[in-house]
Amino acid sequence: MKKLITTVQISAILFFLSLATFSSLYAQSGLWTWVHGDSAYYTSAQYGIRGIADSSNVPPGLYAPVYWTGKDGKFWIYGGKDYNAGYYSDLWQFDPDTRMWTWVKGDSGIVNQPPTYGIRGVSSPTNSPGCRGLGCPAWTDTSGNLWLYGGYVKNRTGTIQYNAMNDLWKYDIQTNEWTWMQGDSVRTPRVLGTKYVSSPANTPGWKDECSDSWVDANNNFWFYGGGEDFWPEQLLWRYSPSTNEWTWMSGSNVFTQGHYGTKGVLILLIILENVLPILHGRVPTGSFGYSEEAIPGLFTISF
Repeated sequence: MKKLITTVQISAILFFLSLATFSSLYAQSGLWTWVHGDSAYYTSAQYGIRGIADSSNVPPGLYAPVYWTGKDGKFWIYGGKDYNAGYYSDLWQFDPDTRMWTWVKGDSGIVNQPPTYGIRGVSSPTNSPGCRGLGCPAWTDTSGNLWLYGGYVKNRTGTIQYNAMNDLWKYDIQTNEWTWMQGDSVRTPRVLGTKYVSSPANTPGWKDECSDSWVDANNNFWFYGGGEDFWPEQLLWRYSPSTNEWTWMSGSNVFTQGHYGTKGVLILLIILENVLPILHGRVPTGSFGYSEEAIPGLFTISF
């Protein structure tokens, strides 16, 4: 005897078919794709020919290089630390369309090179930030130039081999030259100045372990936190390329726990036009040290 398919049964079948279709469409959104590089550890870099993209080119394995996204959507990295504690000064570009790396500038595989500053504000083919590691703030300006601040650097003189620095650099993609823009060629301490007031004397001081950086709609550069000799900070800074000056915008120079307030409720300090997301960072634990764990939350601050 034949069984009739009821309206309820048809609805159930359609529901499960739609659920399966939905799952197949959205299951892909959380998946990773192996795009480039080796599946083995400690493999050697393949530099190829400087300035020429090639499918076999690949940078060395690196910890905390400086990184940018260019105005054309291409990815850039500079420096970083390898598994042998060597610090690099290579500049690389990755094209996500062709999936190929290009070694753009720097020495192939030569590590621990000190900076070559040249004349402040003047670009030169021989200028170089030198080896950089342990993370530093970086920005892409509205003209497509790549900027970096500080980082862990090989000292040019003295008995201490490495130090975090407070120098600011700009790389012009069109000319393929670096320019030492601001800061000192020897590490100098922080000068806060007056909150919200820019000054030629202001400086965030030596900085590393920092990747929370942004560019606002007016081409000002911002960064939050970072460390001074691995001690985390709570300071928010803004740099204006047009005036070449830093401004202390928020936070305290006193080493304290964060102040969360009420979730979702903004405490408005001063109104400008930009909202900056802060995703993670190191946090103080007790009277000494910090936690390596990321803060599992999203914060915004309005200026």
